[in-house]
Amino acid sequence: MAGSLESRALEVFVAVSDAASMTGAARILGVSQAAVSQQIARLEQTLGLRLIERGARELRLTPAGAHLRHLGKRVLAELAQAERAMKRFQGYSVPHLTVGLMESMSEILSTTIVTALEMQVQHLEVRSSLNFRYRDSLLDESLDIVVTPDAEEWEGLEVHRLATEPLILALPKDHAAYEEIDLDALAATLPQARLLTRRRIGRMVEQYLAREAIVVPRAFDFDQTAMVLDAVRHGQAWALVTPFVLVHADIHGHEFDVFPLRGNVPTRTIAVASKTGRFGDLPRGLASACRETIGLTVRDHLTRMGPRVANTVVVHHD
Repeated sequence: MAGSLESRALEVFVAVSDAASMTGAARILGVSQAAVSQQIARLEQTLGLRLIERGARELRLTPAGAHLRHLGKRVLAELAQAERAMKRFQGYSVPHLTVGLMESMSEILSTTIVTALEMQVQHLEVRSSLNFRYRDSLLDESLDIVVTPDAEEWEGLEVHRLATEPLILALPKDHAAYEEIDLDALAATLPQARLLTRRRIGRMVEQYLAREAIVVPRAFDFDQTAMVLDAVRHGQAWALVTPFVLVHADIHGHEFDVFPLRGNVPTRTIAVASKTGRFGDLPRGLASACRETIGLTVRDHLTRMGPRVANTVVVHHD
């Protein structure tokens, strides 16, 4: 019996139960009374249950019929909702899509995301936040696609790598020549501006300093990269940040100096991620567009800000 119940039979049965007569249901549906009777008889035969008491002057439902009426109304309502949802496509591949975008990539990629998706998505929602739980948001479908630095650690999700970036050093303008930079000496003479370790970059910085045995006697802790860069810009501190952080803030080269770091430098990989297969080739296409922006726009910015760090970003390919 599984799969043999037809929506048309449910529609006729609900109409009969609402009208309390075969004749009334036939009039509502625009068919003959004989056609209605045949549908009801076929439905009862399919289910192996009597649904209507035919001996009474007024049509009455059996207990099984009353229960089917309740279930049938719900099923028909859901089918109507599904039909409306499909009509909303109107030529678009996806009726609604929510993209979660990491804060340091929001200025870099928001326009690219809209351009890449505007002809495929009817209603596009782009969110940027410091506090996204990206993987959880994909799994509970509060976000459909994310641009995140965490995806390489995930399993069971579709991940397209965009680019890998290292930590770099940001100094107040003309504070020191690159050849003279010694982080131990720098830390002894100037405070460090740093992100809290609940931020991924903050943890990368802590990891690098520990590995290089750099002692920082004085530091300013911030929860936003803009505050870190402001401290450097005003000559109050030095900082370890990433190239994308600089581009996001649109910091001009004359405001401070940026240099690559020596030694074993931590990196983070930015990626587009989604539930596997949920949106077909759309995530792959979005990743390709994002890589193009990174390869052109970001490197142009980095060349202007500090030529030594222009080639520190590695753009990936699928």
